[in-house]
Amino acid sequence: MSRSGALGARLLISTNQERLAPGQVRAGFPLAGLAGRPVAARLGKTPVRFNVPPMRVRPIDEEVIAALLRFHARGERSVLVTLIHVDGSAPRPVGSQIAVSESGEAVGYITGGCAEAAFAAEAIDALRAGKARQRRYGAGSPYLDVKLPCGSGVDVHFAVDPRAAIISAIAERLSARKPAFLEIDLRSGELSLHGEAAARADRDGVFVRPYSPRIRLEIVGKGPVVRALARAGAATGYEINVVSPERETISAVADCADTVRRLSKPEEYAPAFVDARTAAAVLFHEHDWDPPVIAALLASPCFYIGALGSRKTHARRLDELRARGVCEEALETVNGPIGVDIHAKTPEEIAISILAEIIEAARSDGAGARWRR
Repeated sequence: MSRSGALGARLLISTNQERLAPGQVRAGFPLAGLAGRPVAARLGKTPVRFNVPPMRVRPIDEEVIAALLRFHARGERSVLVTLIHVDGSAPRPVGSQIAVSESGEAVGYITGGCAEAAFAAEAIDALRAGKARQRRYGAGSPYLDVKLPCGSGVDVHFAVDPRAAIISAIAERLSARKPAFLEIDLRSGELSLHGEAAARADRDGVFVRPYSPRIRLEIVGKGPVVRALARAGAATGYEINVVSPERETISAVADCADTVRRLSKPEEYAPAFVDARTAAAVLFHEHDWDPPVIAALLASPCFYIGALGSRKTHARRLDELRARGVCEEALETVNGPIGVDIHAKTPEEIAISILAEIIEAARSDGAGARWRR
C-alpha cells in the first residue's frame, strides 16, 4: 500500500466510514439517497481525497465485518481479534473485535485505545506464523510493557484468515436484520456461523460471539425535534426511519434518514418497518395525531414507545387510548413525557434526552425498566 493509500485507510478508520463515490450507497448495509461528500487531507505535498457520506455512522460491529470483506476483496490476508474474557472492568464488552490486515490496517477497538497497537502487532505476528493464538494482557500477563490503566486483565483471541464466506454470511444476516452467532474454536481458531437456533451459551473451548442488527429508530411526527433526533440517532449508528405529514420535515432529514414516508392523516400510519430492534418516537405538537399512531405501534413488536408532550397532555393521551380499548398493561409501556428529565429546552437537547432513554431501554434487557415492552 502506498503512503497516501495508508493515510486514506487511517482517515477512513478515524471517521468510521468507508469510501464512496458521489451518489453511491454502501453495499450490504442498505442506505437510501445518500450522496458522497468529498473530504481532503494532505500527506506532505501529496493530497489524499476520499468520499464519506454525510451524517452516517455505522456501528462498530458492522465496521469490523466490512473491513474484513474489504481486505479480502483487495487480496489481503487478515486476522479477526476478539476479546473473550475480562477480569475486572473494561471500557468495551466481551466480544469486542478488531479486524487487522496484513498491511497493518486495523478497524475496531477492544480497550479504547491503550493497547490496540499491541493487539495489531500480535495479529500480524500470528498471520506470519499462520496459526491462531490466545494472549493475556494487563493483570497476570507476561507482557509487562502493555499496561491497562484500569488495572484489569483481558484475554484476547487471534483468528487467522477468517473465511470470506462466513464473514459475508454475517453481513448478509445483519443486512436482513437477522442475528448471527459466530462460534470460535479457541484451540484451532476455526470459525463457524449459526443462525437463530445456535446455542447462546459458551461451551468448553468454544467462544460464541453474537451479532445483532443495528437499532432502528422510527420517528413519527414533524418539526425541529424530528430533525434533531434523526441526526443524533444517525450519529449514534442507528437506522433512521422518518414518517411525517410535513414536507419541510421530510426535506430536513434527507441527509440523515435511511427511509422517509409521507403521512396524510393519522389513521393511515402503519408500522411497516418496525421490528423487535426498533424504538419508536412520536413527536407531534398537534396531539390528535398521537392516539392512532401509538395504537398502531402498541400492536407492533417495537421495544420502546415514547411520545412528546407534557404530563397533562400524556394523561389525556392515555384516556383517549383507553377509549380505543387499549389495556392498562399496554398503556404502561408508553413513555410520556418522552426522554430522560434533564430539563431540556432546545430541539437538540430534547433529542439527546430521548436518545438517552432509548439507549437505556435497549441496554437494560427489561431489568427493572418501565419502558421495556
